[in-house]
Amino acid sequence: MWVKVRKELEKNQHLNFITLEKCLDICRENGIIALKDKLQLIEYLHDLGVCLHFKMDPLLNKTVILNTKWATKAVYKVLDNQTVAKNKGRFNKADLISIWSEEKYIHMHDELLQLMLKFQLCYRIPGTDNNYIAPQLLTENQPDYEWDDNENIILLYNYDFMPKGIITRFIVIMHSFIVNQDKVWKSGVIIEKDGAFAEVIEYYGKREIKLRIRGNNKRNLLTIITHEFDKIHGSFHELKLSQMIPCNCSSCKNTQNPHFFLFDKIKEFLSEGEPQIQCQKKPYNMVNVVSLIDDIWRIPRQYIQQTLTSAEKSARIREWIRIKSELPITEFHYHEGEKMGDVNIKNVKGSNIILNSSLDEVQQNIEFGENNRKEFLELMQELNNEIKRISDNQPDDAEQISYYTEEITNELSSQKPRKRWLSTLTENLRKTADAFNKTAPAVVLAVEKISDYIGRLISS
Repeated sequence: MWVKVRKELEKNQHLNFITLEKCLDICRENGIIALKDKLQLIEYLHDLGVCLHFKMDPLLNKTVILNTKWATKAVYKVLDNQTVAKNKGRFNKADLISIWSEEKYIHMHDELLQLMLKFQLCYRIPGTDNNYIAPQLLTENQPDYEWDDNENIILLYNYDFMPKGIITRFIVIMHSFIVNQDKVWKSGVIIEKDGAFAEVIEYYGKREIKLRIRGNNKRNLLTIITHEFDKIHGSFHELKLSQMIPCNCSSCKNTQNPHFFLFDKIKEFLSEGEPQIQCQKKPYNMVNVVSLIDDIWRIPRQYIQQTLTSAEKSARIREWIRIKSELPITEFHYHEGEKMGDVNIKNVKGSNIILNSSLDEVQQNIEFGENNRKEFLELMQELNNEIKRISDNQPDDAEQISYYTEEITNELSSQKPRKRWLSTLTENLRKTADAFNKTAPAVVLAVEKISDYIGRLISS
């Protein structure tokens, strides 16, 4: 029966598109009756490339595109348009009326624009209603801007073969974090979040993408960026690349051209219990392997306690890396116009760690109503007060408590909080709080309340 439906759709390619309702009728006429079966077949035909249907998109789900060449040609009419190219990729809906003036496009402007957004070919400029940018048409010239080189986090992606479009897709995904539309060009962008600034540049001839991050909350922004690059990389079949982290020896630290170690090589040294690795720049200093990872991702303190032997540290860090790779610290869900509330927990230096406490977007796994939100914020405030009292006496432990409360709050703020990861974070928070058993039992009590609270959420 499904073969008949496929042939019927292919026979109607000259129509370019039909409504979802019409497509469901074609399924019914060919013996597929149940709505569930009809939609499943349309999804299967979409996967085969017979048609295009985006069931989760509120605009596109009403239409089934039968002629993919028609859609592709419509998109390239925008990207190849001389006016759009002259404007360095900028266009508006008035431009689209002119570009898509032919009868075959006349009633599909909104859907075709949504298709371009869906395929990460353009983005709407924040703060405007009808203005868009196609980043592949941006200027190739990197703009002038000031950059503080001190205390940067640097990360490098090196590709065996570098597909085109990685950086432009990243720009589209991260467009709501672009500080200034003058700070984005064809091969790079400056983005900002919570006081951290990131410079992300593609060097296509070198097959590299280089990240530099400065300011407050650098690691939070790094996590967001690497999470998005992981998703982009995963969309390519068997893409081969290496993640590289900078040397922090006395010769390389705080320079913009340090030696870079393969992250896989660092993990290999950890597996073999090797505590040091040699920088490959003169004078060839020996470097602590754990410190290389800690510089980038801030290893939780209980994994590198001074009382642990080198072998114990290596084993714990390998386990932490494994967990981190299986369950990214935070599944970041950000939407244009999203409003986030703040809970501040002071770290030992007095600066604020901003905890995203907007819990409106939770959709599954955990029910989180207004009463739960209020209770959670009260518990966090109680812990915050206790941490401030003892931060001077036990700064490392206090910072680690702040770290885990931040990660728990971020997880609860995501659209799909994961019970397993919340359980792991809460257990680590409790283990860290054990350091205050004798010196600050009120901290232990506050953590126990949070732990019980999370336990109730998970079991509900």
